[in-house]
Amino acid sequence: MQFSIYRRNVIWKYLISLLPWILLGIISGFFVLQQENDDQLKPIIGAIVLIMIGLKVIRDRFGERFNQLLPTSLFFTIIMGVLSGFTTMVGNAAGAIMTIYLLVKGVPKREFIGLSPSI
Repeated sequence: MQFSIYRRNVIWKYLISLLPWILLGIISGFFVLQQENDDQLKPIIGAIVLIMIGLKVIRDRFGERFNQLLPTSLFFTIIMGVLSGFTTMVGNAAGAIMTIYLLVKGVPKREFIGLSPSI
């Protein structure tokens, strides 16, 4: 538990700004899971993976410009929050989305580690 010291460095505004959008994603994921069977979920999970790859490619292509435009964008926060909630509900795969969100926001190393769910 040596990493628990980083919990003191958490900047809560990053999580609080996402909370309503994450809840919206979780609720939508719940309804999708109620309607779809395992075979129908496979393309949805595949689409989520493609979206994450697309975000990575776009981030690599635009580089610093990507990081300058998005941290203040409400649209970016909404999309990342809904995607995080939905993917955690449907495929337990929100870690990559949250990592992209926090990197774009420019969260310093200690705060980034403090926000990590695996610690």
